[in-house]
Amino acid sequence: MLEQDILAGLNSSQEQAVISKAKSILVLAGAGSGKTRVLIHRIAWLIEQSIAHEQNILAVTFTNKASHEMKQRASAILKVDLTQLWLGTFHGICHRMLRLHYENAGLKKNFQIIDSDDQLKIIKNIITELGFNPEFIEPKSVAHFINQAKDQALRSKDTKHRFPHRPDEFHDIYNRYQAHCDMAQLIDFGEIILRVYELLKNNDSIKDFYHKKFKHVLIDEFQDTNHIQYEWVKLISGKEATTFVVGDDDQSIYAWRGAKSDNLMQFKKEYIEPELIKLEQNYRSSNIILQAANAIISNNLDRLGKNLWSEKPEGEPIQLFDADSDTQEAQYAIETIKNLQNKGETNKEIAILYRSNAQSRLFEERLIFENIPYRIYGGFKFFDRAEIKDVLAYLRLITNKSDNQALIRIINYPARGIGKKALESIRDIAQEKSISFWDACLSIDQSQNTRTSSSLQKFIELISNLENEIASADLPDKIKATIRATGIQQALESKQEFSKVENLFELVSASENFRIDYEDIDIDQLDAFLSYAALDNGDTEDNDNAINLMTIHSAKGLEFNNVIVVGMEEGLFPHQRSVQELNGLEEERRLCYVAITRAKERLFLSYARNRRIFGSFISCIPSRFINELPIKEKENFISLSQSYNKPSTSTNTTKNYIGKQVMHKKFGLGIVLTAEGDDEHARVQVQFAEKGVKWLVLLYANLEIVN
Repeated sequence: MLEQDILAGLNSSQEQAVISKAKSILVLAGAGSGKTRVLIHRIAWLIEQSIAHEQNILAVTFTNKASHEMKQRASAILKVDLTQLWLGTFHGICHRMLRLHYENAGLKKNFQIIDSDDQLKIIKNIITELGFNPEFIEPKSVAHFINQAKDQALRSKDTKHRFPHRPDEFHDIYNRYQAHCDMAQLIDFGEIILRVYELLKNNDSIKDFYHKKFKHVLIDEFQDTNHIQYEWVKLISGKEATTFVVGDDDQSIYAWRGAKSDNLMQFKKEYIEPELIKLEQNYRSSNIILQAANAIISNNLDRLGKNLWSEKPEGEPIQLFDADSDTQEAQYAIETIKNLQNKGETNKEIAILYRSNAQSRLFEERLIFENIPYRIYGGFKFFDRAEIKDVLAYLRLITNKSDNQALIRIINYPARGIGKKALESIRDIAQEKSISFWDACLSIDQSQNTRTSSSLQKFIELISNLENEIASADLPDKIKATIRATGIQQALESKQEFSKVENLFELVSASENFRIDYEDIDIDQLDAFLSYAALDNGDTEDNDNAINLMTIHSAKGLEFNNVIVVGMEEGLFPHQRSVQELNGLEEERRLCYVAITRAKERLFLSYARNRRIFGSFISCIPSRFINELPIKEKENFISLSQSYNKPSTSTNTTKNYIGKQVMHKKFGLGIVLTAEGDDEHARVQVQFAEKGVKWLVLLYANLEIVN
């Protein structure tokens, strides 16, 4: 194979990275600049030029999918199967080393890997054995603590010094947990890398073996490495090895899971005169989109610095939408999608990106109403989320004491000391007497004064008291009371699962906007809402040609022709918690940079002046990221005011509907009987020829007056 075949199609910066002879190479690869292509061609170049044999190359990626793709593409270029190439994830490579050196690592040959569920079960058993209260020592919080410690190369004896704010019980459980795993020859995910790190650090002969073996070490997505991964790279790279790392400090968005954005900067300081190569030519986005991304990220101070550009045309202007409310913002997104569809764009090339999972609900509702297929990428639909189903299960049980599945779901959540044996007893009694699980709970002898009977009595009192409390309350207050009384919010906050808490708030907002569509059936509003959550949520099935809904974190690595970034308000994006954290604002800005650079052809940005949070409207101000856009270049932006596509919903207008014949997309022809409310709450009662009488919110109904 000729040299030019390997280098064919590379730009000058990519070629410089592929053929570099420096001992340390830092490739700063901007979004859409072809970093994977550079890594693949670097491997092929080293082998084709006989600079290194494939068995002397170590390449590390972050996903199995990426490693498989890289090996296949490199093999295709060289027209040979690279069976001896060490290419895989950090965990995959370290697991391979443990299998080769299990005795030196203090393991038996048949050691086993456990997943996060197995880890959690072991921790739960240890908490019980030590007599700790699981309501105060939450197993998931302990698991997070142990994994966090291992990511920082800390054993239990070292954690009290590094994590003095943690309860003493956490350190004790870590010590007992590791002793259990060592005895049972079990290795969790964090232990895989930690054990190899210790093996290399403490065994010179094994470290020297790999220094002689790996002459070229290549690391992808270096900005996503954590402390122990960075230290592992230093240990595996000998003095004679060439270390080649690729990353983008502007796309470091995983600090919450231990990634250190400054690892790229640290590499530049610690390695001997590394060659810095910047990949700035972008092959994905139009120049107008890149100019917006560059303008925003330039406000971060702690970065190596680069400026994306493209040979593609300038592209279409970025659209900015100033919405009066979150519901209007959702309507704007739907109208944008319809316009794109009319231009011939497929659904799969359209994405709605948001900062928090809780934001998806309004868009899901509108997409369902318009019969537009969608999918939640990397997550669940709103009403399918566990924390939402937990709250609804309490309400289902209050509404229907025969709902056994609802009772099973929440009888011990949050934890209240009702275990499997108690549940088995309840099942046996229910089966024997042909009664519901609830009645079985009532029939259990409370005079035994055991821990289980006491816990059952507290559960029965909780449900009964809550039922009385919410009997005359309106729907939003029923949900608020349930969240408060059951302790679900506190349980999530104790595990620092704040995004799930936000989903609880959004559930209240969903109930605020809920209206019963039919007046001819006598149904309680809570029953109707529970039915709506169960039925309407399932109308739209995932398919290959659906609108993509996802958080910006989930969008990293993806690209779409059309991207709609919503909720660009202070406190939401940037998120309030992040603004209060050290370096949090810079990470939020990197997140914005990632969101913008997902767009190839068209970018739409929106924010709302008012947003409903936990049942109340909150006034919002536009995100500081909006102000950082190069809006002075007017030709690059289209600003849409709050009047965009906003149905007139004043009281006078609703009265003008009365007696008119209207056409509805789903229900057909009808006559407006009456109207009430104003602004977002304006609604009309319509007698449809085929579907009967329905109440419709004007903001959503898109009614057309027929002459």
